[in-house]
Amino acid sequence: CIYRAKYNHDVGYFDPPVKIEPKDVIIIEGLHAFYTQKSQELIDLKIFVDTQEDLRTHWKIIRDTEKRGYK
Repeated sequence: CIYRAKYNHDVGYFDPPVKIEPKDVIIIEGLHAFYTQKSQELIDLKIFVDTQEDLRTHWKIIRDTEKRGYK
C-alpha cells in the first residue's frame, strides 16, 4: 500500500498521510515531490520545471497575503 502526505499551502504544513491504492503509473507532483531520500530512491523518472525566480516570488506573495493572511 502507498501513503501520501499532501503539502497544504493554505496552512504551510503537510496534511496527515492518506492511503492510496497502487497503480502501474503514479504521478507525483509539487514542490516537495523529491523532498525525502526515500521518494528520491523510489521515483524512476523525474521531471523538474524550473520557473523564473520573479514568477515564483510573485506566486508566494499572493499565496502568503491572500491565503495565509500575512502582510
